[in-house]
Amino acid sequence: MQLRRVEVRNIRSYRHARLDLTGGTTLLVGDVGSGKTSLLYAVEMALFGTAEIEATFLVRHGSSEATVSVTLEDDGHLYEIERAFRRVRRKGRETFEPGRLSFRRDGATTSYSATELRQQVIELLGFRDNPNPRAHSDLWRWAVYVPQEQMREILSAPPAERLETVRKALGVERYRLAAENAKEAARDLRQSATAYRDRAETLRRFSEDFERAANEVRRLEGERERIESALRAAEAGLVQLRQRSAEVDLALQALESVRTRLGDLARDATLDRRRAEESERRSVARRQELEQVDSELEELAALVADQPRRATALADWERSVTAQRGEVERASVAEANWAGAQELQRAREAERTRYVEDVERLRSEVDRKRTVLSEVEGEGIREPLPPSSPLSIAEIEAALDTARRAEQAAAESAAVARRALGELEELVRGGVCPRCHQSVRPEEFATHQAEGQSAVSQSVQRVQATRAESEGLERLRRQREAYDRALAAWLGHAQRRGDLETAIREDQQALSQSEGRLRLAGEAVAEADRQATALAEAARSIGPARERLAEAQRKADSARGALEASGRAAERRGALTERLESLRREEERSARESEETERRRRERDVEVLGLKERLSNEAEARQAAQSARAALGVQEAERHRLAEERGRLAGLWQGALNDQRRAEAARVERDRLLHEAETVDSKAAWLSTAFHEAVLTMEKRVLEHAQAEFEHTFRTYFGALMDDPDLVAVTDSTFSPSAEIRGVGTPAEALSGGERTSLALAYRLALSRVVRSLGGLRFDALLLDEPTDGFSPEQVQSMGQLLEELRLPQVLLVSHERELESVADRVVRVEKEGGVSVLRDPRRPADAEAAAGEPAT
Repeated sequence: MQLRRVEVRNIRSYRHARLDLTGGTTLLVGDVGSGKTSLLYAVEMALFGTAEIEATFLVRHGSSEATVSVTLEDDGHLYEIERAFRRVRRKGRETFEPGRLSFRRDGATTSYSATELRQQVIELLGFRDNPNPRAHSDLWRWAVYVPQEQMREILSAPPAERLETVRKALGVERYRLAAENAKEAARDLRQSATAYRDRAETLRRFSEDFERAANEVRRLEGERERIESALRAAEAGLVQLRQRSAEVDLALQALESVRTRLGDLARDATLDRRRAEESERRSVARRQELEQVDSELEELAALVADQPRRATALADWERSVTAQRGEVERASVAEANWAGAQELQRAREAERTRYVEDVERLRSEVDRKRTVLSEVEGEGIREPLPPSSPLSIAEIEAALDTARRAEQAAAESAAVARRALGELEELVRGGVCPRCHQSVRPEEFATHQAEGQSAVSQSVQRVQATRAESEGLERLRRQREAYDRALAAWLGHAQRRGDLETAIREDQQALSQSEGRLRLAGEAVAEADRQATALAEAARSIGPARERLAEAQRKADSARGALEASGRAAERRGALTERLESLRREEERSARESEETERRRRERDVEVLGLKERLSNEAEARQAAQSARAALGVQEAERHRLAEERGRLAGLWQGALNDQRRAEAARVERDRLLHEAETVDSKAAWLSTAFHEAVLTMEKRVLEHAQAEFEHTFRTYFGALMDDPDLVAVTDSTFSPSAEIRGVGTPAEALSGGERTSLALAYRLALSRVVRSLGGLRFDALLLDEPTDGFSPEQVQSMGQLLEELRLPQVLLVSHERELESVADRVVRVEKEGGVSVLRDPRRPADAEAAAGEPAT
């Protein structure tokens, strides 16, 4: 996994910058204080938050928010981690708190909390680290990123703390954890074995219970066999008695069916008698109804005969109603026309009144405007116009705005030049850079001082020139404004007089039109009066016409009712005729039913005599049935007693059998628990001795192997940096670094500054190499910040050669040493312009975008 992009907004001296990265070595080179280290801090903050560095230290002064973003690539997948910070005020002091936190995988965004985002990062990088967002990451600061001022801190770290960090980085602490867990597991297993034995002891008594339960089961089985034999004999006798009882019951059931049949025949006789009586009543009712129908048919015949005359009368009255309705409609039309004429008369009168008001209003308006025109013509403008200018107000304003911006830009440029000159003079006076604490020689900055003084002088001259131009444009604008005001007043007076003359002409024209419309309205009013008078007489005839129509309608309704009565009489006569035929058919059917009833009576009497003869032997059959039921009851009671006894013995036998099974299960469980206790004890013994010692031995061998590889790499890297065969780097069992001078041990504190820096750098490079070789770190990038601090020119050259020989997948190197450019695959220059840091790639020409602090790659 490698870095592919670093992007910042409002971080230290950067407004906005983006650094795109590839594999190989990229060198960020620039003057002291140009902003190189800020990009490395931004990478650390994006990955791990503010555990190592506070947001207030990185956020640009005066900015309300800041953003850092890092893009990583691994196996064709892109991962982007972004953190934002915003300025807030808490309890009277300003601070920065986290804003949005996002994690994108191939463009898919997920929002996380600070802890969740850190967990994602350490899993992505392969770190064995604490996910707490406030926890320090020693592996990151020791093996991946080394801040400039912390290069030598690894030499003075406590041995135990340094060893623990190295163990964590190499992944060997899991062996110790496994050994400790094995002891804990063995302790738990021994406790489990003791618990098994205690439970087995509680089951000892079940051995005696098993023998007692077995004897009881055998005794109850013999008793059950005796009862079963008696029960089978009782069942056989019971079968015979049931067969005899069934035969007697069948005979009784046959007699009961005879008795039931006699009852049915009696009910049939009663039903037939009732039916005969009901048939006689219906016959009498039918004869009466026949007489009524004949009488009603004679009455209806007269009404039906009068139907043609009533139809003729109805037609005559309907023609009269139609004629009267035509007269009412004609009178209604006349009445509606009269009402319309009255409405038109009122509308014409209102229109004439409106035209009278318009004529009076227009005459008054013409008189008023003539008075105002006389006043305007008397006012006049007698003063001459002031002198004008060749430019308009808009052109003067545009030129003045341009001049003011130029003046402001010149003032800002002068302030920036003064500030830059002041910072440079302060740096020269102190002799030491306040950020990296490196020595500064005044003669190296003489050219910069002369350029700064010249820039201040030129900026002051530009300020004076632009200020004079602005003042001249201000005077020209005031002159033009005075001319425009006078011209506007003269034009306004002329426009007002012309508007009044035009308005008077328009009002006079409108007055003439209104007087003509008034005359036409008077004529229309007279015509409307004439039409209303002519239509009034025709409208008053509608009352008598409506009365005649109502009388004709009443006569027609009466004739229609009489005709409808004749129609209903015809319909009623047809219905009565059909009813008469129906009554005659019912009379015939009733006669046939009476004959059928008499036939069934004779047959029923014969059957009753035969059934009564069969019932004569009923008493003997019932006596035999009673004797059979008594014998069957005695046998049933005996069988029931034997069955209950069998059930009782079965319950006792099942209980004894359950006791035997529980005792047997308890014996088996006790043997199992004792065997399990022995097995668990053997496992506990193996975990606490053989396994524990084997894990610690594996840890020792892995650590020895890692230390051997580390010490070899450490010595090789240190030798490449120092090029002194008498000075050798060594470590002890705690991975504490030191040196040997001609075989004599020398602590790191006794070495020179360059030697200590070389020792610390070789230690970190070796640790990074060993961790990656053991697969504990998937991050193939190395970030070095001024690693050659205190190096001689020869050591700087050796450092470059070492990086070239290591062929690391990706190195991001920050340095002010120009000698390292020869070993870098890519060189990006960091410069400050107007207090803003920008990135310059020599392979691309500088452009306006980069100069403005926009992204540069």
